[in-house]
Amino acid sequence: MEIVKQANPTNYDRSHFMEIDCMDHSQKVTSQRFIDIQSIILDGCRTPLNTSSYGLEYLPACSNITEITIKSFHMDFIRQLRCASAIPLQIKVLRFLNNEIAVADQNSFESYDLLEALEIAHNSLRSLHPKSLQNLQFLTALRIVDEPVLIVKSSELIQSTKVTNLHIESIKLLTADIFHSLPETLTNIYVADTVIDSDAIEVINGGSLNNLTIVNCFLQSISVNDAAASIECINLSDNNLENFEISKNNLRTLDISNNRMETLPLEWLNNLNSLHDLVLKGNHIKVLLFYEILQNLPQVRRLDIRANRMQSLHDIDHEFNELTLFRVQVLSDRNPWDCLWLHSFAHNYPEIFRILRYDKFISKINVNGLECIPSEKRQTISEPIIQSNVTSVSTSTSTVSTPASLSTSDQVVNISAYTIIYGNPWEFKRNQRAEALIIVFMLPLGIALLFLLLYLWIYCQKVFHLSYYQNFNCRRRPEQSVLNSGHEFNSPHLTVSDPSFSACNQTNDNYEEPIKLDVPAICNCNQIGNGGNCQRNLQLIYESFPKERPQQIYEQIVDVEDEFAEKRA
Repeated sequence: MEIVKQANPTNYDRSHFMEIDCMDHSQKVTSQRFIDIQSIILDGCRTPLNTSSYGLEYLPACSNITEITIKSFHMDFIRQLRCASAIPLQIKVLRFLNNEIAVADQNSFESYDLLEALEIAHNSLRSLHPKSLQNLQFLTALRIVDEPVLIVKSSELIQSTKVTNLHIESIKLLTADIFHSLPETLTNIYVADTVIDSDAIEVINGGSLNNLTIVNCFLQSISVNDAAASIECINLSDNNLENFEISKNNLRTLDISNNRMETLPLEWLNNLNSLHDLVLKGNHIKVLLFYEILQNLPQVRRLDIRANRMQSLHDIDHEFNELTLFRVQVLSDRNPWDCLWLHSFAHNYPEIFRILRYDKFISKINVNGLECIPSEKRQTISEPIIQSNVTSVSTSTSTVSTPASLSTSDQVVNISAYTIIYGNPWEFKRNQRAEALIIVFMLPLGIALLFLLLYLWIYCQKVFHLSYYQNFNCRRRPEQSVLNSGHEFNSPHLTVSDPSFSACNQTNDNYEEPIKLDVPAICNCNQIGNGGNCQRNLQLIYESFPKERPQQIYEQIVDVEDEFAEKRA
């Protein structure tokens, strides 16, 4: 029995075992959550300087993580990632972004056997060991961007790898030897905004190179050895290119724009029998041998000569193949084309002019929509005329020289060329028509506005006078007991009564109002008889209604008249 007791656990032991089981279960659930995670970002913005770990080991499970981004760490060198489990990492994509890491040594990436893509950007990296990538046998993409203090001096960096895409941009210095020993698997090279330690470089194709881009690297000379004939696109824009050589190739696109070239050497076009696109945009080319270019490039389809300094095309009087003219497109915008030459070219060689592609500027000086610059001096037109006159005078009489000069002038200066240089009369008429339309539409509007103002002035005057005189009322309302200010008006003090105005009506307030008066007035006269007729010759008209009773006013008038009668007697 005691053994049985010992064998049976107590209540405390049972609770303890239950807690352990719960912890194990929670750990299993947490690890199960992290098993499905494949991409993770390790942010070290709050970690101390020169920390010894990225924190990956704190994850319960990291065996299935294939993509890791490390950012905002401050370290002296790139440290290796470690996982808590003994299972090796399966990382395929690794990024170092916006860190402060000084050095990448030989062992920085040795534990990433399955790594396929490596990106290093904005890390203030100063040194990258030449053999740091030698163990990355599955590496296919290498991207190094914006490392302004990084110097790559050795060509061994990618020589032993199987990189297919190499992208180097904005680093301090890159050795030219890296182009001599390219991996056989490399298909794309992009180098931009980086100083190369040599002005002249040689690119040796290892076997599968397809695109070569070297942009804004102050390159002056380049030689391409394409023995495998696999390169299809070369971009050498924004350099100071003075020499270009290429062996037998299968090149389809060549971009040498923005190289400040003044001429295009025909030697550069050797061995470019398969070229389809030639981009010369943004250079300083003044003379372009158009016929020779088409002869050296039998398969060319697109010729971009925009934003140069060309005034004309040379050698356009040759016989061109119709198939070539049907196939070729020449982008010709933003060139200072001479209007006189362009006009003659459009009329004399319309088949060749059709291959020009441009944005039409009908509002500017143009020939068939292609913008041009007119000749500043008329001497360019008059000089051939003077020479023709001199030759005609020396060989024949003056009677014969006159028609010859006229014929020559007709050939050199025709109406179209003159209008291009000195202005188009149709444009002048169009401007006059526009001005006439403006006048036709604006003049009636101005007249209507004047009539509207006149009408408003008359209407305001009328409304003002009517509102002023409508307040005058000779007849007082019965319910109105006190005179208001609206009954006031100006009139002479004394007027001689007119017989036609002598009759007045008598109101209840002992006022006598005129019967036939055009102007309101107050008749103050004695009441004679029952008819209320006013027979006095003298009427007193006030400027305002009197405030006293009429009887008092009449008494004063009677006293004055009695005194006047006594004096007269």
